[in-house]
Amino acid sequence: MAMIFLSLPFHDLLRCQQVCHSWNDHILGEKSMQKRMWKVCVEENENPHFDEPSALARNIILEDGRNAGLPALETSQTVIDTFLEAYPTTGDLPGSDRDFLRYLHGLNDACSGAPDINDAGDWPTGWHELYCHECEEYHTKFRFENVHPLFRFLEDTPLCITGSSSRLIVKLKLVHSEFAPASCYDHYCAGIIGLAKNLEKAYHAMDKGKLKGDMFTCPWCTMLVARVATAPIERTIASRNPLGLTVQEALKLLVQLFWEELQELADSNKVTSITCLLRSAQDPRHFWNNPNIDIVGRSLSHRNEGDWERHLKTLPAILEQFERAVRDADAIMRPIPEWKGIP
Repeated sequence: MAMIFLSLPFHDLLRCQQVCHSWNDHILGEKSMQKRMWKVCVEENENPHFDEPSALARNIILEDGRNAGLPALETSQTVIDTFLEAYPTTGDLPGSDRDFLRYLHGLNDACSGAPDINDAGDWPTGWHELYCHECEEYHTKFRFENVHPLFRFLEDTPLCITGSSSRLIVKLKLVHSEFAPASCYDHYCAGIIGLAKNLEKAYHAMDKGKLKGDMFTCPWCTMLVARVATAPIERTIASRNPLGLTVQEALKLLVQLFWEELQELADSNKVTSITCLLRSAQDPRHFWNNPNIDIVGRSLSHRNEGDWERHLKTLPAILEQFERAVRDADAIMRPIPEWKGIP
């Protein structure tokens, strides 16, 4: 019987637990099965949550900037390690703003030494391996197979996970560029609604399957820090558990992160990405020539001023589509008690 259970995937084991008390006791009574069911912590001394980079990627040298001549990956990882080591491991308080700013500046310095190439797909091998399209920084890839089966949707979510050993950092990016054409906003809106559905589904599956105390990752994760992109600068929120972060604790943090990001985009009292462009549509020539606007981000999506003016005409429809996606996502998330709602 033990060999049969060990060969079954996670969701089939959940169904087997419901068959009878004998099967349930057998599944939860074996140490090897407890690990399969994410019921116990598994600690490892190495860095188990990230892919091992190739020798080429490890040996890439930054070309210029403050860190010129230093290995790119080692420089970025040192910044991450320093930030996590200073982050409080207990209590509800976030890390200090000073430490977080030092972390952001350190990552920026590391990125500034990269080749000046617009398309990451054209970068030399090694750079492409380290570049993350979600955070636009350099780090090794997270092993999403290490997360609990309830969270496997995270691999298809616009977020990235960095960190070191059992301490992880997550960043969610719902909108990649305010200058993107309408077709990109179709993708952004679908991603927002898709994430809402996945979080809501995970919440109810957690409740129904009594999975609140399961481990979020295997091997364990003792701290999950979320980067929140609120104006005027990012900040952090975190969940900690020295005995291993649970499914319930991780889900609560991800719900809060999603709410913070959606609230920031939807808040009409702030100059958000889309509304800023919509207001600027009244004077597209001034906007195109405005030195305060991110010319690189704009020119990657729009070749010239005429192309930009045609894009501006689609902004009212884009804004309506985006606001509808926010309302739909809010309605989906309302049954979750931790969801604060979008006004």
